[in-house]
Amino acid sequence: MMDTMRRRERTRTPLGASKSLVDDRVAFTLYRRFFGAEDMHSHYRWNAVAPLIDLDATRTLEVGGGDGRISFEVAALGHTAPIVMTEFDPASVKEAVDIKAAGGFTQVEVSQQDLRQLAVGDGFDQVLAIDVLEHIDDDELAIRQIAQALRSGGRLVVSVPTPRYPVMFGRRFHEHLGHVRDGYYLEDLEPKLAAAGLRVESHRYYTGAWVSRACRLFYGLRIPYVVGVLWAPLVRPLLMHTERTARRAEACSLALVAVKP
Repeated sequence: MMDTMRRRERTRTPLGASKSLVDDRVAFTLYRRFFGAEDMHSHYRWNAVAPLIDLDATRTLEVGGGDGRISFEVAALGHTAPIVMTEFDPASVKEAVDIKAAGGFTQVEVSQQDLRQLAVGDGFDQVLAIDVLEHIDDDELAIRQIAQALRSGGRLVVSVPTPRYPVMFGRRFHEHLGHVRDGYYLEDLEPKLAAAGLRVESHRYYTGAWVSRACRLFYGLRIPYVVGVLWAPLVRPLLMHTERTARRAEACSLALVAVKP
């Protein structure tokens, strides 16, 4: 029964984009209340990674967490144990600090750190690296740093784009996001994880054909933002259904869990 409840809780719509979380204007408040995040892809990413996250982990580290959205999502699900969220960009760190204060997320510690030079010690039960490795020039060094932070038996939850991403969204948009490589299929990322002493336990591809097309319309074809955020909730249930059968050949994202023996 508890497992069923936990799975149900994890499918809640994600919190709003960072600026919206601290924006209490009526229009933003109402939109978030009924539909969740304004950012379209956040819903599909959260739907893919949330079932992989251990809400009972006693120590969780999120690396390259940006504005802290994932850490705050985990905390919002009732995870009361400490979460350390690191991010290198000072502006994003400030944004995360503001969101932490606005949301009362006292269990989340925000720290400005470079993933390639982590200073968090070891002994973490869980590390989250959600859409971050594609931004790191030396991803193998970053993975080694993550592995060192994990205790024996600890787990790493990863989300990355696949090489399908720049094909679907265009290289200009891909590079605008700060991606330094095209992405990873499982066979690309698994050897890097293995070299750091991590074993892939499970994986799934997501952002399949229909979701990627919808997101491309939302981001790439300059549909007016207000139209996009009103249209997205209407089609989201149908698009979520298509994600259940997303295939490697058409997927723009990969999520996996790796463990440290």
